[in-house]
Amino acid sequence: MSNDNICKNTVRLPKITSVRKLTRILNDAMRNGEKKLVKETVLENTETAKKAIPYLNMKYRHYVRKVLEGSG
Repeated sequence: MSNDNICKNTVRLPKITSVRKLTRILNDAMRNGEKKLVKETVLENTETAKKAIPYLNMKYRHYVRKVLEGSG
């Protein structure tokens, strides 16, 4: 098993089914300004992200909705 992905800047997260865990990840990533990570995470976990929107910080809900509808 090779580690070809070590040099990449992005972090691959597994499929997240817990709304609380996804909310925490998205809030932290947005707080740190990592919009690319947020976009990838939301697109990989669309169903959970839809459920997590009401629990996100008010500032970040708009961006997550934008990503979900495809214009983000």
